Amino acid sequence: MSKNQLAGEIPAELGAMRVLNALDLSSNKLSGDIPPPLAKLKLSSLNLSSNQLDGHVPAGLAIAAYDRSFLDNPGLCHAGLGPGYLTGALLCCEITSHLLLRGRLAGAPHWPPVAAGVLLVLIMAFAFFIVRDIRKRKRAAQDGSWKITPFQTLDFGEAAILRALTEENLVGSGGSGRVYRAAYTNRYNGKAGAAAVKKIRSAGKVEERLEREFESEASILGGVRHKNIVRLLCCLSHADSGDKLLVYDHMDNGSLDGWLHRHALPHGAGHSASSNEGGLDWPTRIRVAVGAAQGLRYLHHECSPP
Repeated sequence: MSKNQLAGEIPAELGAMRVLNALDLSSNKLSGDIPPPLAKLKLSSLNLSSNQLDGHVPAGLAIAAYDRSFLDNPGLCHAGLGPGYLTGALLCCEITSHLLLRGRLAGAPHWPPVAAGVLLVLIMAFAFFIVRDIRKRKRAAQDGSWKITPFQTLDFGEAAILRALTEENLVGSGGSGRVYRAAYTNRYNGKAGAAAVKKIRSAGKVEERLEREFESEASILGGVRHKNIVRLLCCLSHADSGDKLLVYDHMDNGSLDGWLHRHALPHGAGHSASSNEGGLDWPTRIRVAVGAAQGLRYLHHECSPP
């Protein structure tokens, strides 16, 4: 629905369209806030650029998968990791400090000189702490030369992921690398959680071109939303070693291979299934096969880009 001179606010009811795959409302005259219910959509493509939107970008949309979805909306801001977190959108604290500085200094000549001087000092101190906080967050995101690229709103920090790369947390391995279980404490509600971390083997420092290709492909996968596809939460890459980590939702019930061949299953799993040697009866196997086929069909024919 781009380039249609649509005006007014974006209807919050769009957030109820659970089967919507792509939403393009760019180059219109839409104004007001971005409705938070839009974050519930499982979109592979979102474009709200070149409108007159303002306010906060909802946390569920302020992710790398939608990096260029909000261009040319000067009133929009986000509460991300740093100034380049969403292309074209400022940090909300930067907009606040800018308006505060502009508004207060415009009225300064009408104030006593001492009051104006005190205000200026306070504004400078406020700006100093903002810049320090931004730099601290950026350093934390790249601690130890690890660069983190989030595709969802993360409940954990990169430290929890890096701590999990030990033998006792190993849950699987294959031709491309090893998979670890990373336990963490949810930073928002304090509950226990877990993620699956796939460490991709590297033969040394990766060329810049290959690094860009990897980040591009990971970004596409990070935007995929489908009930039969495990979510890619974020990726981490190491500048010196070239190692790469892909972080997914953790599947507590184990792998399909484990269920079919009765090995490496979580404790207590599979014992209530039928007595056949695979642990899965044939109707269950058919449901699993159809679900996998639906996920593959989506990746190849329905998501954008395929």
